[in-house]
Amino acid sequence: MREIARILNIERDIDRVIGLHADLIRLGLRWRHTITNSPVDFPISSIRPAPSKRIRWLENKVEKIAKELLKNLDEEHDPYFSIWGTLDPDLVAFDREPARRALTELLEHLDHLIGDLYALQNEKAPHTGEMRIDLVCDLVELFKVHCPDLGTTRGTYDSQTKRWIGHLPEFVEAAFSEITGGAVMPGKKLDNLISLALKD
Repeated sequence: MREIARILNIERDIDRVIGLHADLIRLGLRWRHTITNSPVDFPISSIRPAPSKRIRWLENKVEKIAKELLKNLDEEHDPYFSIWGTLDPDLVAFDREPARRALTELLEHLDHLIGDLYALQNEKAPHTGEMRIDLVCDLVELFKVHCPDLGTTRGTYDSQTKRWIGHLPEFVEAAFSEITGGAVMPGKKLDNLISLALKD
């Protein structure tokens, strides 16, 4: 936060620093939760399976088993679940309907999710790239709210450091790398993302 305050030249404006810090924490926590629970290629990502691997895992480890379990919980199998003939006099019948409903909802969700993954696989959609764009857009919007006086320009390119210099690109670079836990993006990639965000 000290680095960001220096970039924006607001070190002495404590209220502004506190407000920006609170919003960055909220944004950062939301994005870190999303990244760690998504199959994307960021340093803080827990797993990065390709769509084909996710499809196979979901079909074999969840969908197939859920379908079999749902079938076995059907009313035609009531005799298997009967409490008559047990040694426990306090045992009560178990209502399987909530489990059947939950499994039906799970299978409907899986049907949509797997269908979507097949579509993404066919289109070769870049999950990480899409998430990068969305995060940069959020950071640009946050910059506009907290620094309207600084102007939203792409900055100027420094050929020696191969980085874009200016309030907005340096802010996005610092916040993005902190949130994703990674190294700084190459200048050209960062500039392309900021340009896309400024067009929205």
